[in-house]
Amino acid sequence: MRLRTMAGIAAAGFVAQLWVHNRDLRERLAAAGRPIPLSPLRRAWLSLRAAKRNLEEVATPEPPPPSADTRPAGPDSMAYPPQDWDEVDEAADESFPASDPPSFTSRH
Repeated sequence: MRLRTMAGIAAAGFVAQLWVHNRDLRERLAAAGRPIPLSPLRRAWLSLRAAKRNLEEVATPEPPPPSADTRPAGPDSMAYPPQDWDEVDEAADESFPASDPPSFTSRH
């Protein structure tokens, strides 16, 4: 157990030393007016952020035009419109066939 603890402490010290060395190098580059290179993790994070921004900027595509087989929604374009037409009928007619109810089975 002591060996594992000592190895963990040594690894933490090594990481701290690398962090300090990296910080010193960045400070020297900044003082010399040279660009500071990005770490691979930072580069990946920035590219993901740019990709997300591009996705947000993309406009939603226009819906395809209705085919000749479909008719506009509403009772005015029906061959035999119903006598009673309310908001529920209108919503159902506008969303058909995407809103087909699930089939009935004996288990439900």
